[in-house]
Amino acid sequence: MTLDNIQQYITYVIQDSIKTAVLTCREILTSVAELRYSKTETPESIESRVNNIIYEMQLEKCADTAFGDDLRKGLSGGEKKRVCIGAKLLIDSPILLLDEPTSGLDSSTSFTIIEFLREYARKHNKIILTTIHQPSSNIFNLFDKLIILNHGRIIYQGLGGNEVSTYFESKGASMKVNYNPSDSFMRILEELNHGADHQKYFFNQEYNKEKDIEIINEINNFLEDITEETNQIIEYVETYSDFCTAFKVNFRDYAKTVQRNPQIIRVKIITLLFLSFISGSIFWKLQNNLEGNRGKLGFILFFTVSNFMQQIINIVMVFPTEKKQLIEDYNSNLYGVVPYTLAKQFVDTPLNLIVVFLYTAIVYFMIGMKETAENYFIFAGIYLSFAFCVMSIGIIFGCFLETTSQGFTIMNVLTVFLFIFSGLILNAANMPNWLAWIRYFNPIFFCIQSVMINEFEGRNFEGRDFYALVKENLDIWHCMVYLIGVGVLLRSLTFIGLHLVVKKKI
Repeated sequence: MTLDNIQQYITYVIQDSIKTAVLTCREILTSVAELRYSKTETPESIESRVNNIIYEMQLEKCADTAFGDDLRKGLSGGEKKRVCIGAKLLIDSPILLLDEPTSGLDSSTSFTIIEFLREYARKHNKIILTTIHQPSSNIFNLFDKLIILNHGRIIYQGLGGNEVSTYFESKGASMKVNYNPSDSFMRILEELNHGADHQKYFFNQEYNKEKDIEIINEINNFLEDITEETNQIIEYVETYSDFCTAFKVNFRDYAKTVQRNPQIIRVKIITLLFLSFISGSIFWKLQNNLEGNRGKLGFILFFTVSNFMQQIINIVMVFPTEKKQLIEDYNSNLYGVVPYTLAKQFVDTPLNLIVVFLYTAIVYFMIGMKETAENYFIFAGIYLSFAFCVMSIGIIFGCFLETTSQGFTIMNVLTVFLFIFSGLILNAANMPNWLAWIRYFNPIFFCIQSVMINEFEGRNFEGRDFYALVKENLDIWHCMVYLIGVGVLLRSLTFIGLHLVVKKKI
């Protein structure tokens, strides 16, 4: 094994695997099978593989039930574990490594899962490794071999069952009869761990004297028997699926997520109507005079910031969770960063831009802006470009966010920063020279500048032309090209950012 090809040998099942809540058990397994075998097998063969896994994992009764999460009723804890394990079994690696496969499960379900894994390993000639804490006695006796750790050091490695108790008794440990062996270890180690260092590491030292030598000899004997003919070599493959299959599967699954989450659309509509009501109530039918145009300037700032916040929140709320599934699938070689990112953007971007367009259509004529088709469509085009740019900012930040709370913290700081340098709080003439340049990296600044040009050119300021004080030497098309260009650049950098985040780590 090398760091490049190790994941062709080992498939890793993390303790809390992330799956799309609205997809059914069958859909989740089918997506994995399509990504894994699309290059080599027919759709019928892939379907057969999925049906076999559903049968072997005893998921027939819940095959068409949604996975579920904290907000949606779905599979039980044991069923979710079996779906996650089944998805990894479909990858068909020689070795399966599971982190705490029984955590959060009752004893009956835990035993069922471990017993199934044991039979699967024997039936399909696989090696299955699990980490497990305080297993029940019936689970403990299922393992063929054990490694027992204390303070990160090996104190036993070898056969399971009675061999373990015999070994520890030979070292002076008092193992209780008819007692769960793992509980006996815990009791013995608890006593030693409160003692001096020579007591704490007693069993580790005994292991090094005896068992470690046995294991090394066993490995050396095995290696001596390997020849070029018997040594199986697995060639490294970057991903199992091609670009088109990866894009199709990700696009389909993400589209289903949006389609089956009516609350996503519902929240967007409620937010849209609420903000429209606020805009209409405060800025209703402003006149073409000094006070009316001052009010429109306030509306432009409010409308721009509210659009900024809405787009950023949409991404910060979901991206950290979605990224966990991307990392898991990427490290299983199912697909790369580019098809995933493109599929997500092809679903998300049009939906968000439609909401922004509706928002502009509702509020524009409520406020008393220039009532011409040309001015309205320029106004809508500016905010569509702005929304595209802000979504790109959210995505590039989302690449490096671990939690939603981190996202909100960064968002609050970023919003205040961009708000101050929007050009309306403090204009360029009053800014220190060493700070004035910052506004040219601020999408809010370019959005406000272009909207002001569209609205205030030729307006009546009654001799007090405040518009001239905040206007800079820009035109609408400069601003829109900037917003779209920055959006495209940031989305291109997203591919690099995500690749840095999800690259294989051993």
